[in-house]
Amino acid sequence: MVWSLVIYAAGAGALALVARRGSRPVQHHASVVQVAAACDAGDRAAALAACGCGPVDSGPAVPWERVALAYQRAGDTHAASLPLVLALVGQESDFRPRAVRHEPCVWVADWTATARAAHPRGTDCCAWGSFGLTQVLFAVALDRGGDLVDRPEDLFDPDVSIEVGLRVLDHWLDRFGAGGAGGPWSDVLAGYNSGRRYAAAPKRTQNYVDAVIAKRREWEARLSPGLQPWAA
Repeated sequence: MVWSLVIYAAGAGALALVARRGSRPVQHHASVVQVAAACDAGDRAAALAACGCGPVDSGPAVPWERVALAYQRAGDTHAASLPLVLALVGQESDFRPRAVRHEPCVWVADWTATARAAHPRGTDCCAWGSFGLTQVLFAVALDRGGDLVDRPEDLFDPDVSIEVGLRVLDHWLDRFGAGGAGGPWSDVLAGYNSGRRYAAAPKRTQNYVDAVIAKRREWEARLSPGLQPWAA
């Protein structure tokens, strides 16, 4: 995909609508073009610079028991097991609740008059990225956890991040089922990472899934059945 074509397809109406919201129109319009050009060139560092996203301090990790407590608080309406969630969190954020990965090229690709201009943070490309323990994209969090999430920073709350992450896993489970060419739950995890089934996903996604599944086995061996040391 050529990111700049997505920008231009949105049309002048999209930019005008943003301008009417009073969101620094001159600076913002310039950054949109610059971000698109950097994404076209495959230069993520330049895209981040065009967005004006500063360095990120992910802060300290939390103990696994904090993730388990958030899992317990989410209730028993979700399908993913605790070992799978712990494995996913370890792979995604290394248990750091304030982990951030800015995604300026995702923001550019997602630009439309309805999606971006309708939300007060839509013009801020630094708000468009993956946040929190489960590293859910802010755009996805708004869709799957809109009752919990209004700002990217809301995903820094472990309880919110785990709940939203579980909802996203449920979504891919509903779409793909619990199987997959890479083993149980491999299609779900591939969907979580790239939106595709394991067999159709790029190699980096397959490697991601394989790593999460390996970590899940480690957690299954580590946690004794029926033992809940995280219980409040």
